[in-house]
This record gives sequence, structure tokens and C-alpha cells, in this order.
Amino acid sequence: MKKLVLNFIFLSLSFGVHAQLIDVQGSIRDQNTQESLPGAHIYLTRLPDSALVAQISDGQGNFRFEGIRPGRYFVRITYIGYQELRDNILLSRQNAQIPAFNLVQDQTTLKQIEVVDKMPVAEQKGDTIQFNADAYKTNPDASAEDLVTKLPGVRLENGRVTAQGENVQQVLVDGKPFMGNDPQAALKNLPAEVISKIQVFDQQSDQSRFTGFDDGQTTKTINIVTKKEARNAEFGTVYGGYGTDDRYKAGLTLHRFREDTRFSIIGQSNDINQQNFATDDLLGVVGGSGNQGGRGGGRGGGRGWGSFSTQGSVNDFLVTQQDGITQSHAGGFNFSDSWGKKAELTTSYFYNYGDNDAISRINQQFVSDSDSGQIYQENNFSSSINQNHRFNLRFKYDFSRRTSMLVTSRVNYQLNEGLQTIDGVTTQSGLTLNQTVNDYTTDLQGWDTQNNIILRHRLKKLGRTITFRLRTSYNNQKGERFLEANNQFNEGEEVQLDSLNQFSVLDAPGLNVNGNVNFTEMLSRRTLLMFNYSAGMQASDYEQSTFNFVDNEQNFSELDTALSSVFESNYWTQSGGVSLLRRGKKFTGMIRLNAQWARLESDAVFPEVQNIQQDYFNILPFGFIRYKFSDNKNLRVFYRSSTTPPSASQLQTAIDNSNPIQLSTGNPNLDQEVRHFVVARYSATLADQTAVLFALIRAEYRDNYIGNSTLIANQDIPLGDGSVLERGSQLSQPVNLDGYWNIRSLLSYGFPVKALKSNLNLDLSLNYSRTPGQINDEINYNNNPALGLGFTLSSNISEKVDFTLSSRTQYNWSTNSLQEDLDSRFWDQQTSLRFYWNIWKGLVFRSDVRHQAYRGLSDGFNQDYVLWGASLAYKVFKNKRGEIQLSAFDLLKQNNSIQRNITETYIEDQETNVLTRYVMLTFTYRPRSFGKKPNKSGNTR
Repeated sequence: MKKLVLNFIFLSLSFGVHAQLIDVQGSIRDQNTQESLPGAHIYLTRLPDSALVAQISDGQGNFRFEGIRPGRYFVRITYIGYQELRDNILLSRQNAQIPAFNLVQDQTTLKQIEVVDKMPVAEQKGDTIQFNADAYKTNPDASAEDLVTKLPGVRLENGRVTAQGENVQQVLVDGKPFMGNDPQAALKNLPAEVISKIQVFDQQSDQSRFTGFDDGQTTKTINIVTKKEARNAEFGTVYGGYGTDDRYKAGLTLHRFREDTRFSIIGQSNDINQQNFATDDLLGVVGGSGNQGGRGGGRGGGRGWGSFSTQGSVNDFLVTQQDGITQSHAGGFNFSDSWGKKAELTTSYFYNYGDNDAISRINQQFVSDSDSGQIYQENNFSSSINQNHRFNLRFKYDFSRRTSMLVTSRVNYQLNEGLQTIDGVTTQSGLTLNQTVNDYTTDLQGWDTQNNIILRHRLKKLGRTITFRLRTSYNNQKGERFLEANNQFNEGEEVQLDSLNQFSVLDAPGLNVNGNVNFTEMLSRRTLLMFNYSAGMQASDYEQSTFNFVDNEQNFSELDTALSSVFESNYWTQSGGVSLLRRGKKFTGMIRLNAQWARLESDAVFPEVQNIQQDYFNILPFGFIRYKFSDNKNLRVFYRSSTTPPSASQLQTAIDNSNPIQLSTGNPNLDQEVRHFVVARYSATLADQTAVLFALIRAEYRDNYIGNSTLIANQDIPLGDGSVLERGSQLSQPVNLDGYWNIRSLLSYGFPVKALKSNLNLDLSLNYSRTPGQINDEINYNNNPALGLGFTLSSNISEKVDFTLSSRTQYNWSTNSLQEDLDSRFWDQQTSLRFYWNIWKGLVFRSDVRHQAYRGLSDGFNQDYVLWGASLAYKVFKNKRGEIQLSAFDLLKQNNSIQRNITETYIEDQETNVLTRYVMLTFTYRPRSFGKKPNKSGNTR
């Protein structure tokens, strides 16, 4: 006990001992131009004991080491495209401010530029691939998005940017967050002309960067390194247009950069489906195809109370194109600044208003335990008004040389008013089983707040750190709905009619609190040890009350107990573990073992009182290895396991009858999921061929997968609450099943084609998913392999001619273990050509042609169409910053929207109305005011 008290006193005193430690700071510059070099790696090795510390220069090329012992050090600095610098320095209190290190460009690279007249497309250091922006020629009006989609392994898919087969979760500009957490907002609103380099890498967690202990928690990140003159500049775009059918668009993006202080503002208003908002803005009825794997299958479960997500989204400003036609108004800002050497702030706010109308036609073929499955067909109209306010904040403060605090916060508030009208019919062997015509309206609001506080401290001994982290989140979805339905159920020659007139109220709050402490210890200069402990609690309530309309009282006064529920759920966790990290020149590896205890308490209060308590104990391993074959080739493999509890909405027992012939409910007996995730990734840049090779394979397996159990009534089936599931109707609920697999693989190769003065990117993908489902107590395994081939040819001719030609073909198989009659094969192909031609003295022609083909779908859903848009523009004003453009959308009037969705329960084809041909006259102005660029002597010119 005495020894424990003494150790505690020593630990407490160490927080205030600074007498023997100093802070060291300096900067990295180009020797010729004196431009700062952000992202340079600086290594300090203390002599003679070889203790190693490392840092990366920030957006201005500056670096800072805190809590360093005075003495003699060996310094090594590396930066892509420059010669490695090695030197010995003496650090003391009088010599803590190091003069700028000047790096010399690699002569091998310079020689390649002179002889081949072609700068390297990409270079790689460790896990970072850096692309030279000047190696990819773009037109003068190009955005950062136009540039990055030319890069090998980078694609734009369904409104999201993917790199190396993974979703890009953040875009940094000169190492700092930009436009919140929305990659596309950053890329769309930053002009390509300000970009010097683009870095693609897996960013370590804030904790890993502070402690030096790589915990394997990474975020796929793109860092845009701007040109020197763009770091003190004002630039942006302002536009407005009007067209046929009263179509219009207007918007602006304005940026003001002053080194550390950066302010951006964006805004837009249009009725041409330019939707500048995120997926979690879509609270309520928006005409989607249902929520698969959520509360339990079918369109009823997805329609219910909307698609509000309490998990947040990596996007803050933009999402996939929404079905139907949308009028939107949106605006927001991004601000970042540094105050001295202690404080850094980044914050953003965004608001959007979206008014969407969608008309869709749906065909669902259900898997069944009988020879002939059911077919459900639906005509659907939906109208919704969504409003969203989103605020993000990131604040870092250094209390001292060794102690710092990081605060991140996110607040999201949503409002929705929705109306959906459904005309649906279920048939089997050509006979009508049932049909419904109903109107469904909602008035919803939702809160989602997430906060994260990290306190970090470096102790006196090198490599010894302690970190405290507190995460809190609160969400609440509440609102009301009205349902009016006329239903028909056929039993042979008998026809049973039923009508519903109901009012429901929902209140579903949730609270999540998690505390974590980590302690790291350096065993040697290459070996680190980390101990961690965390405790957390997730509390969620679900209260739904549904009332039937009483004619005599002319009021919603009759409580429907089958459709009402009061439910509470608490999930408690404690975990502790130890991690060992070994760093080498070529090999880095880490292994962690975590022991987790969890308790799930489920309390049903109404309509029946039921208490369920389940305890879990799991050993959750995690580990990774990274092998560096050379500076340009590396392999990374990691494995992760985790647990996921069922949500309150999945546990509660109220029936969702928003589609009266496709019902859903919850299941209070659900267990937690255990997920196992493996990823292997290989990347190489081939300097001689200026080519990039990338390979990825990722696999996920789930124990106790929360899937769907669907009861398809071949005859009237009494339910436990006294109600009856009519023949031809369905009731779905979540259940735990085994056998879930999801495997994805990607091979990408990019290289220049000198004869065409273009860059060619080839990719091959092979994916496989195996999803279990339960249908009438029989297990069905839906197997869905998919083979994809694609290429992108992007021009590198000149700024006057720019084109991107791409094509991707995917062949899909779908097999079902329960009913082979529904096995299918289908393929889709998408080909596009984007063309820019500066014809003569500011006269510009643009064309965007896209061909879409689907084959193997249900009757009437196959498609083959061409979407062609073209414009003719003339540049005006000084420096051609203004532009008058006449454009046409869907010249051939063939635009269409058809998609196939495959689940373990059914195969669905859906067609939705889209925007068709219009012509628009637009005026655009692009203000530019760049700072002066330093010349080789270091003076500005």
C-alpha cells in the first residue's frame, strides 16, 4: 500500500515537472523557392541511447517537438521528391528554435523531368501515396473533384468518393479539416488550379499521433497540398441560371485563405436535383425502397418512422442523388484558425431545405418455402420537405509543453413533413391475394449530438503517456403520423374488406456515454506497450402509442395495444486490454487482446411487462502488420473484432403497419452481434513507368447476425396478441442468424499512355456476399457474387482539350438455397464521356454523355438509354473570369432511373421518375486573387 501511494505521488508530481525538458520547433523549406513543405517526416534520435521521436510538418511546413531532453541529436528528414537530409544538432534552452531546414529536390526526379519531359505521376512513402497535380492536366475551370477522379484508384460512386476501394471519410487542405467531414463538399468547392499535390493515406487517430503508438484506428483521408500563392488568396465561384419549364439554379462558393486563418462560405438554390445535403438529412418519408436488415424486412419496416440515423454520417454537405425531383436551398460556412502556438479551431455550420417529389414503380419477387413465391407490385407517390441544421467543431488547446486537450462536437437537428401514397397488390400464381390503397403522413423531428473530449499528457520518460477520453452522444426522434388505408384480402371467392384510420405518436431518445483511459510505455526505441480500460453505457427508450379513430366520438381515442409499445434498453460494457507494438525499418506489427464484459437489460413496460437480462463475455483480439518492401511498395494486413448490441427499435414489440399488407415488429430476445473483419492491402508506385498498382481484399463475418425472419401467410394465421395475419400478408421481425459473409476485392492499375497523351486506369473487382434470412421458419441463404471490370482514360494533352472516358461493367449472380426458381443473373454497364474543348478565344464547348444498360431484370424493367448534356460557353471579362453558357440537359430525352436490390427475402426492381430535358442560360463569374509567389532567391515577385 505504501509503495502504491508513493507511485501515485510520483505520477502526480510528474505532471508539473518541466525543468529538464524543452520544446523544439522549426520548419522545412524548399532550398530554391523557399516554399514550405507540409507533410515532411522529421525523426530525432537522441545520442547515445538511440531513443527515437518523430513528427510531421504541418500545412505551413512547421514542426514542433514537446518535452524533449536537452542534448545531442541525430536528425533525419524525408519528403517525397526531395533528397533525404541527415545532420547532427545540439539542443538546449538557448537552441530550441532550430533554423529552417532546406531540402534539395531529388536529382533523379529532375533528370526524369528533363529527359522524359514527364514528371512522376505518383510517389509513395510508407502508407502515403502522393500524386503530383501538375502531372494531370485539367481545364481552367476544373474543380478538385475533376482532378482527383483522374487519379488511379480514386472513383466517384453513388455520390461518394472512394480511394483504394474504401470510402474517403475526410478531406484535409494543407493538413487541416475543410468543410466539416464532407469529402465531396471540399472537392467540389475547391478549384484544381490551387492544388500542388494530392496525398492519399490512412490517417491515424488523434491518440496515435500524440502517443506514437499506432493503435490501428485509421481514417481514409485525402490531403490537398495547395500552391504557395494560394495560401494567401481569395477565390470562388458565383453563378445563376434560368431555363425552360421555369428551371433555375443559383449559387456561390467564396474562400479567403490567410495562412492559418481560413474562411469559406457556400450556398445554392435550384430545382434541377443538385442536392447539397447528407444522407442523415433524409428524415421521414422520401420514397426509398425500405430499410433492409433494420427492424425486420419488407417495405413496412423501412417506411415506418423514416430513415433517421443516430450514428451520424461522414458527410456534412452532400449525398447520393435522391430519387425523384428535388428543389433545394442550402448554405453554410467553414472556419479555421490558430491562435499562437496553443490553440487551433475548426468549425462549420450547414443548413439545407429540400422539397422532394418521387413517383416509383416497384416489383418484388419473394423467396418462399413453397414452389411458387409471392410477387408484390406497387405504385408509389411520395412528397417530403426536409430541413436540417448541422454544426461541427474541433478545438485543440495545449496547456503546456506536455499536456493538451482536444474537443470535437457535432450537433444535428432535423425536421420533416412527409406524405406517401401506396397502391400495392400481392399475387401468387397469377391470383390476387390482397391489395392496399393507403395514405401515410408524418411530422417528425430529430436531434443527434456527439461530443468527444481527449486529455493527453506526456510524462517525463520518453514514450510514456497517459490519455483520458470521454465520449457522449444523445439522440431523440419524435413525431406523429397518420395512416388511412383501404385493404382487401381474398380467400378463394370470398373478399374481406378492411379500413384503417389511425394516429400514432413516437418518442425514441437515446444516450451513449463511454470513458476510456490509455497508458503507453516505451520498452525500447522500437517497442511500445499500451494498457487500456474503458467503461460505457447505452440507454435507449422507445415509446409508440397508436390510436384508432372512433366514429361516435369523432376523435382518435381508442388505444391499439398491438401497435403500441413502451420499451427501455440498457447496454453496459467494461473492457480492458494490453497492446504490444513493434516498429522496425521494414516491419511494423501490433497485437492487442481485449476482454469485454457486457450486460443487455431489456425492459418491456407496455403492453406486457417483461424483463430480460443477458450477460456476455468476449475476448476481442485486434492486430495488424505492415511490411515495407521498398520506399515504393508496402503491404498492410489487419484484423479487428467487435460487438454490436441490438437497438431499442429492434427489441420493442409494437407492430409497424405503415403498409398494412407488409407488417414488421421487433424482437426482445435478440442477442448482440460479434463481427470479425480482415483487410489486406498492397500498394506500389513504379517510378520507371510512372504507374500505380493497388490491390485490396476485405472480408467480414458475423456471429449472431441480426437478420430478418419473414412470416408469409399462405393462409390466415392467428398472432399472439389476438390479431390475425391475413392470407398473402407478411410479418417481418429481426432474429439472430449465423452464416453471414461479405467479401470485397479490388485490383487497380494506372499508367500513362504516351501515344495518346493520357492516363489509363484499369480495375478489376470480385465481390461476394452471403446473407441468411428466415422465411416461414426455413433458413434461406442468398448468395450474391459480382464480377466487375472497368477503365478510365483521362486526357493529359493540354488545358485546351480535356476528356475523361470511363466504362464499368458488372455481372451479378443471385442464388437462393430455399427457392432456386428465383436464382437470377443480371448485368449493368455504365459508360460516360466528359469532354471539354476551348475552341477559340474563349469559346468553349462541353459535353457529358452517359450510357446506362441493365439486362436480366423483371419484365418491363430492363433499360438501355443515353443521357446527353452539352453546352456552349463564351469567356468574358479580364482574365476570362466570367462566362456566359447555354446548356441543354437530356438532349435525347431518354433519362431513366432503374435499380435492382437483392435481399435474403426478396429481389426488387424499382423505377423512379427523373428530371428530363430542359435548356438553361447561365452566367458564371470566378473571382481570383492570389498572393505573390516567391522566386528562387526567396523574394516575392
